[in-house]
Amino acid sequence: SDCFGDLEQFQQPRVELHHDVALSQGWTLKQAAFWMQGVGYFDFEGTWRSAAYLRLPTSIVPLDEQQDPLYVSRPMDGLMFRAFVDQHTIGYLPRLLRTGTGGSKTTLGLEARRHRSLRWGRIQSATFLSEPGEKVYHYNAGKSIASVFAIHEQPLTTFMRLEAEVQATWRSYHIENERFFGNDLDIPFAFINPRIGITFNPAGNLSAYASLARAQREPRLKSLYDGEEAGAGFTPRFETNADGSFDVDRPLVRPETVWNLEVGSRYEAPAGYIQGNVYWMQFEDEIVPSGGIDQYGVPRSGNAQRTKHLGVELEGAWKLSRDFMARGHASLSEHQFVSFEEALGYGQGYINRDGNTIAGFPGALAHVSLTYDRGPLQLGVQHTYTGEQFIDNSEGTNVDGTVNDQLRLDAYTMLDLTLRYRPSGVLGGLTFSADLNNALDQKVLTYGNIGAVGPQFFPAA
Repeated sequence: SDCFGDLEQFQQPRVELHHDVALSQGWTLKQAAFWMQGVGYFDFEGTWRSAAYLRLPTSIVPLDEQQDPLYVSRPMDGLMFRAFVDQHTIGYLPRLLRTGTGGSKTTLGLEARRHRSLRWGRIQSATFLSEPGEKVYHYNAGKSIASVFAIHEQPLTTFMRLEAEVQATWRSYHIENERFFGNDLDIPFAFINPRIGITFNPAGNLSAYASLARAQREPRLKSLYDGEEAGAGFTPRFETNADGSFDVDRPLVRPETVWNLEVGSRYEAPAGYIQGNVYWMQFEDEIVPSGGIDQYGVPRSGNAQRTKHLGVELEGAWKLSRDFMARGHASLSEHQFVSFEEALGYGQGYINRDGNTIAGFPGALAHVSLTYDRGPLQLGVQHTYTGEQFIDNSEGTNVDGTVNDQLRLDAYTMLDLTLRYRPSGVLGGLTFSADLNNALDQKVLTYGNIGAVGPQFFPAA
């Protein structure tokens, strides 16, 4: 920000290798391997941190003021804090595909990913220091993923096709080499996610489909342990064993489970397609804001006992002429708590939110694009609409029921422009691109939540 001189530097090189080979008897192998690095830092104003968290000696802040924010203990001073990350991800994604007799199709696949990162934070500069301070936190974090899946499509009649899919996935978080607090964690999760569907008139211009799926998802690592906040009292979020150790099989933020039912129809023509569907999703233990209390007494992510998401979606693409293509999608939806007691924080207890809208879900979304594509040149314009949304689960009201406009984000629209150029000759195979996001330079707020000191908002770039 201009006010505090916040600075962000981040680089993300990526390498991908793709290989396809036709095997015998209708089998095809498609495989991809990738490596990605993300390294950089974020410098931000940090006087809201305490001297104890920043590891400042009592010669700078007296012992009886060590727990106060720095803007209280040293109100005339400034401080910039640096959060550094160096992360690497490697992955291998092979798939075996087979087209059988009678139009059946089978896909067998594997996903293997390994993510590792180094994270540390320190005072980068301060008016009372001549050089950067000591590190406040320093640890390695990681995530390992291993999954296998199978998909099979089988025509039942000329008018009906059955689709079945199942995924077995194992994933594990890792915390190690924590310099100051000694937490060493391996947090495993294992899920089986099935799906079954049926398509009517799959070969016709007008088709219809229905599907039912069940899926599970693990919480974010920060919801289970935030090493950056360990100095402020954040401890691993697990039940404890009799000996005081953490039981990683009993996290305080549990995995969420969803049942998803979809019914839709699709019309295809030489110029394009139009597709619409309705969906119903029922969650158990959906991970939402304000499901519990953190070390400051502020609401943190947790589980809602039961929630539901209902919606109607429409999408399509249509070639208007030889050079112009229009695309778009839109949705109307409701996202509500069915059973949820929300933590208010600061010792205020809990409040019933049954029937309320879940924070962060706009009820209406739309995106329309127009592309001009001729020869080596492609020009595009995209227009996006995002409806009103709430930044907390109160539906824009205070605890006493009075309306609070600071708890909602207004609907907004955005206009983006793109340019692509594909040269021929020696440079053939390359694509040069330029994007202009928020072309009208609109001042809109795209996200908000409740922070330690109240509502906070994040503008569009």
